Amino acid sequence: MDSGATDHLTNQLDNLHHQNLYIGTYEIIIGDGSTIPITHTGKVIIPTETHSSNLPKVLHVPHISQNPLSVSSLCHTNPVSVEFFSNNFLIKDMKTRVPLLKGLHKNGLYHMPPLTTSPTAFTTINSSSPPWHHIFGHPCERTMRHLSSINKIKTSKLLPCISCSSSKSHKLPFTFSSIVSKRPLEIIYSDV
Repeated sequence: MDSGATDHLTNQLDNLHHQNLYIGTYEIIIGDGSTIPITHTGKVIIPTETHSSNLPKVLHVPHISQNPLSVSSLCHTNPVSVEFFSNNFLIKDMKTRVPLLKGLHKNGLYHMPPLTTSPTAFTTINSSSPPWHHIFGHPCERTMRHLSSINKIKTSKLLPCISCSSSKSHKLPFTFSSIVSKRPLEIIYSDV
């Protein structure tokens, strides 16, 4: 596999956000020299209490036993730093140095916590039924429960929806500016 393609692998398809079928010809070579197929590509969103970090170009390889992560690529694509200790590691915001995520050291490896943290938005996902939460345009938990209670849809389990968590979160207000205009249209702000 070419070195610029990806640095992240996952064995769980549910971890991928905006997943696409893999149509390339590359395979993953494992320790004994055999190869295993890549089935999907996408990105992984790592939710934290303050903001989310993105891992672009993640490959779904169902038959791997671990989900390897490149610390170099994580730090290169996100404004974070990683500190390793004997029992754990911390992912910190590069600017504020505030810890965003803590993982544990176990059996010689540093493990990320599960990507599904305490849910703030919910979805229904079941391999035998459609993802109703996504089909209905990401409604709130109350609406999903109402639809389920009047038997319009059948839900199996409520799980966190990463899209809702990231898009419905509040942003900090803008700071006061010292720039003052003296006449109309002297300064124009644009959100492109």
